Amino acid sequence: MNGHTRQAKLSVTEETAGILDVVDRIVNDEVAYVHVLIGPSQPEEPQPKKPMTPVPATKEPKKANSIDVALSLDGYMASAKLLPSLYYIARGTTCRLSAIPEGRKQVLVDFDIGQNSHELERVSRTRKDIICFLPLPATNGRVSILRKDDETLVDIFIGIDAVKLDAASIQSLLNTVNSPEISNVIDNAQDEIDITQKKLQAMFARGEAAYKAIPSASSPPLVYRCCLSFDGVSVHATAPAANLEAGIGRFQLKATNKPSEKSAVLTSRR
Repeated sequence: MNGHTRQAKLSVTEETAGILDVVDRIVNDEVAYVHVLIGPSQPEEPQPKKPMTPVPATKEPKKANSIDVALSLDGYMASAKLLPSLYYIARGTTCRLSAIPEGRKQVLVDFDIGQNSHELERVSRTRKDIICFLPLPATNGRVSILRKDDETLVDIFIGIDAVKLDAASIQSLLNTVNSPEISNVIDNAQDEIDITQKKLQAMFARGEAAYKAIPSASSPPLVYRCCLSFDGVSVHATAPAANLEAGIGRFQLKATNKPSEKSAVLTSRR
């Protein structure tokens, strides 16, 4: 299955507080109504397994049905209204995504994101000022999911081209994020999210004990291996009398919960 789009645009004209209010109303009205209609039903007790009649093996195994997916996008633009006079705008070039199953137990997902930029704009009735502008390089990667009998292996690799940043833009971004207006929006949004989460937890907690009473079959542990590779990061600062540029070369960040094939899977303690 292939899909191609030349240009995609997304514009969010409602402020953050208005969006969270809509989410809260959906949880209170629609989600609660659907949950009452469905209702927490009592799960059936597992029946004892009957002995299975042996089936003679066939010579030709059945072929697994598979679907290959490839999506591409030539360009995109997304904007969101953070405050009455503050907008966030993201622009980018090509984006590609492909998912290819390898047999019954493995899936490969490749993605490629072209150069993109992110900016904050302050808009008034008479003028428009760009507070900060952050260009980001192309990014590509692969996600491999392999299901084994004793574990599920997720292998993630992300490669990022050389990142070049401007110190003035970074300083403007930090000043904007730490401003009282943005701080109040973040605090109010966090409070609204916490209230919504508590409502959802109270809503779906009913009948949860009934499901926990019956033990479920244990699933194989999840093993992940992540690698984030940078071609380099540099920061450029401009002053009236001098220019300064600092950076580092190519480096990688790796993370896994199974350091070697013979070691056990690391788990977090609660």
